[in-house]
Amino acid sequence: MNTYEDFSGCDIGGPPLSNALGGVVLDFGVQPAGAGYYTLNADLTADALFWQMPADGTGGYELVIANAYDPNTNVATLELSPGTQPMLWGTGDHETPPDGRVGTQGPWGYDDDNPTDGSFASPDECYNYAAGAGQCPTFLAPSIEFLSEPPAGNVCYPNCDHSTTIPFLNVLDFNCFLNAFSSGQTYANCDNSTTPPILNVLDFNCFLNKFSAGCSAP
Repeated sequence: MNTYEDFSGCDIGGPPLSNALGGVVLDFGVQPAGAGYYTLNADLTADALFWQMPADGTGGYELVIANAYDPNTNVATLELSPGTQPMLWGTGDHETPPDGRVGTQGPWGYDDDNPTDGSFASPDECYNYAAGAGQCPTFLAPSIEFLSEPPAGNVCYPNCDHSTTIPFLNVLDFNCFLNAFSSGQTYANCDNSTTPPILNVLDFNCFLNKFSAGCSAP
């Protein structure tokens, strides 16, 4: 599983993923073949395992399914069997109406299948998993969810860019909030509303109030 700071949609063109931040390798051994799905629930806090996420909360995630991995060369042997792919399912607050689950995921994703060669050929391998008429859930997307907990102690909500340099509340936090709002991130739901539209002018007022109140720590 790899993380990238930037992701380019199909309409922008390649490279789809850029500014790599690193990733983790999870080895479950050889799994038996057959119809159905495998469910992965991985705790990345054990044994000092750490997966770097994009600094601004948005970016690209690459899930590589392999049947062998060489830690010396950092080369994974891709699993190319037919039907091997992440499960497609509805995700987060993009469902209509929103069901309150945390997270936002768009319908666009790249599949290495045209051809299957270990790289993405934009736009031939970029797909829109938006649901068709009467399809439930809507929309579909490769199903992957990240659950994280805030650090212990004082957490400053208006410090959107997580800066630690004083003053850690500044105009960059306004820009960060605007980007989160325009991209529909759950973070921008400052007033924790559940009535559509979830993101509205009240969230701006909420952010301004929290920014004005300030924080004693980042």
